[in-house]
Amino acid sequence: MVETSLSSKKTELKAINKIDNLIIEIDTAVSNISKNDKNISWDGTIDFYNGNVDKKDNFEFSVDVQVKGRTSYKKKLNDKDSFDLEIADLKNYSKKDGTLLLLVKFKNDTDEYKIYYLEFLPYNIARFLKSVENSSSKTIRVKLKELKGSEHLEEICRNYQINKDIQKRMNPSDLLNENVTMNSDIVTKFNVWEKDITKFYPEKLVGTYQYIYLMDKDNHPIGVNYSMIFNMSKHLDKPVMTTNKEIIYNDLTYSKTTTSDLYTFGKAFTINNTNKTFNFQICGTLDERIKQLAFINSISNDKKFLVGDFEFKLDDDISNIDNFKELESNYSELKKVLLKHNITKDINLDLWTQDDFKQFNIWMNAIEFGNKISLQSETSLIGNKTIQDLKLSIIASRTPDGLFEVDSIWNCEKKDRYHFKVVNDEQEILTDNLFLNLNEECYHSDDINVKEMIDVMSNYNFAKEEYQLLNLQVLDVIKAYDNSNNLELLDYALFLTNLLLEKDADLREIYYINYCQILKRKNELGKKEIEELIKIRETTTKNDIKLCCNALIDNIVEKNILLSKLDIDTKNIMMNYPISKYIFN
Repeated sequence: MVETSLSSKKTELKAINKIDNLIIEIDTAVSNISKNDKNISWDGTIDFYNGNVDKKDNFEFSVDVQVKGRTSYKKKLNDKDSFDLEIADLKNYSKKDGTLLLLVKFKNDTDEYKIYYLEFLPYNIARFLKSVENSSSKTIRVKLKELKGSEHLEEICRNYQINKDIQKRMNPSDLLNENVTMNSDIVTKFNVWEKDITKFYPEKLVGTYQYIYLMDKDNHPIGVNYSMIFNMSKHLDKPVMTTNKEIIYNDLTYSKTTTSDLYTFGKAFTINNTNKTFNFQICGTLDERIKQLAFINSISNDKKFLVGDFEFKLDDDISNIDNFKELESNYSELKKVLLKHNITKDINLDLWTQDDFKQFNIWMNAIEFGNKISLQSETSLIGNKTIQDLKLSIIASRTPDGLFEVDSIWNCEKKDRYHFKVVNDEQEILTDNLFLNLNEECYHSDDINVKEMIDVMSNYNFAKEEYQLLNLQVLDVIKAYDNSNNLELLDYALFLTNLLLEKDADLREIYYINYCQILKRKNELGKKEIEELIKIRETTTKNDIKLCCNALIDNIVEKNILLSKLDIDTKNIMMNYPISKYIFN
């Protein structure tokens, strides 16, 4: 048995037959397409009449056509297709002021088929030729749309002829002129053909692409653009949605410049109502970019989106869509890494450079995978690593080879390997509790996990000497709050102070003053606390304690008297305490 497939010649004949069958259904058209395929760049014409096609007097115009037949072995025939057109054919089309290209695609040498079309008018011929003028290629890839029946073919041909008549009146240079200066003598117009004019409504044009002409005072075309017709002015209060009506943006706004009418939404997206273009630029924070990319990838699949009940169609595929899909995936992975480390801050990637991303990867690989890094330090470090608006907590331990092993302070499982020796008031204090050794800088990190610290401190057995370290933490947390206004820090400081009041009676006065300055910051200092502060003030013999009590209860006169009696060294020391905001203000 010999395996056979339909010859290319017979495929072309089948294609012409399919086109002829459509033309037969058009009352005012006659096919004059040759089946011998001996013409240079054309297969014939479709002739149109104004009435009965048997009367020569009714002849109106002919559309030059080239018919191509091809076989597709894909699973399905799509609503768009591409074709490699010879540039020599394109140049020949320009000599006749245009040609209608018709492509008939058959599925697997069967009778299942679709017809596609592309109008080669002077406008797009000029642009195609411009795009290949420096190319050595002999072909150009063009995109065709699906032709949907005989009525659609008549509509295409008659609109083709209308636009051909206008465009062939234009100077060749005007076909590529995109910088026509608008003035009072120039008007914008477009022309469309409708079979039944009584059923024609301007609203039908919204969402369709038309040739838009700039006409001078003598009604001569001096500029042309192929653009979508739409009217967004009635939709400013409407949401921007995907085709499944998922609301993405609610911020559609309008602005007018001397040259453009602009509709913007979602920070990244702009509809230019003057030249009928849809533009976007990925920008903003991480969350904004993920949202923008998800929207782009959605509308790339659907080829449209909704503004209220208005359907905004995209005629062309979004270029580099694979890159956008990859970028969305990368940003989503970045978001997962940040959330793993308790970072909910929406970082502003507009600030980030490629070097910033490189630094982030270096530090995260060190934290996540144990990669050692080189740092300009002779000692171990604790604090945070700042990358633009992101602060990662770090504890970096120097190893014998001079490199550093890095952990996060929070949200990691290796804290028990650290041992600390703190010298305080000429006393050495040993502790394995990482959270008793943080500094103010640590508390400014974006990955701080207060719940984790509360859990650890609640279940920790404090040695007597560790209460000193705990109180120092209270002071650093309050300082960090004063510089960040992070209320979560203030709540943590209150939790630590209550621990001290519960467990250590020796320094109760100091702990209670810290407790009250926290409440004062929270605007929760009440009568009960004020009475206790007055009691401490009256019973203590220490002027610095009296000073703090008067500062907290707003006894300005006595506070200033006590302040004037302090020596300069004591003043300097007190200025470093967080209570100084109430003493020296």
